[in-house]
Amino acid sequence: MRAASQDGRLVVRSRGMRRYLIAFVLLCGCKHGSPTPGDPGFARLVDEYFAAKFAFEPSTMTGAGIHDRDHELEDRSGTRIAARIKELEGFRDRLAALDRSRLGFDDAVDADALESSARGELLDMQTLAVYQTNPMVYAGLPGNAVDVLMKRDFAP
Repeated sequence: MRAASQDGRLVVRSRGMRRYLIAFVLLCGCKHGSPTPGDPGFARLVDEYFAAKFAFEPSTMTGAGIHDRDHELEDRSGTRIAARIKELEGFRDRLAALDRSRLGFDDAVDADALESSARGELLDMQTLAVYQTNPMVYAGLPGNAVDVLMKRDFAP
């Protein structure tokens, strides 16, 4: 990700980071009325989604403030990418099958954001095959993993 300040504005130059930033804003910034108890089944699906995401992207987990995988690097082997595509297809299908009318407003927005995120990752991996055409996918992994640890003041 490259971020720069131009005239006091934050400019995000990475399509992937832009997608995560949008998802973050949608997931964290949306409020509608008073909070309602969420659907426990949907909450489990969200937990499963992020557990799978963080298993595939341990540096993202560290960046989110969860330090269970600080010692791991991303595995971008063909086998792992194929497994991630299967995971994403499963999440996409499960999220698409949800009856949004049975979810609360916040959960319905979250479901839309997660489904869009899964579809976006599938686009990158299946259609665009970014991992096959962009060497920076691999070149940036070690530096990003170290950077996310160094710039956060969480260690004693």
